[in-house]
Amino acid sequence: MSPEQFLKFAARQLLLAQEVHCCYEAGPFGYSLHRRLLEMGIQNVVVRPQNWAEASKPTKLMPWHWCNGWIAT
Repeated sequence: MSPEQFLKFAARQLLLAQEVHCCYEAGPFGYSLHRRLLEMGIQNVVVRPQNWAEASKPTKLMPWHWCNGWIAT
């Protein structure tokens, strides 16, 4: 799906809902899509790409028990 096709899809969602929320993975192409979504009235969050191989290694900075209460069951 091209960015323009996605924006058309997002515009249709605005007609169907009171609020539309999405996230945009930051990448090498800048934040133009993020800015366009905000201009349309869509609540958008930019997220950082993650190296999943590194993320699966537990560290002292992120003990898994901190997630108690935050994980949907």
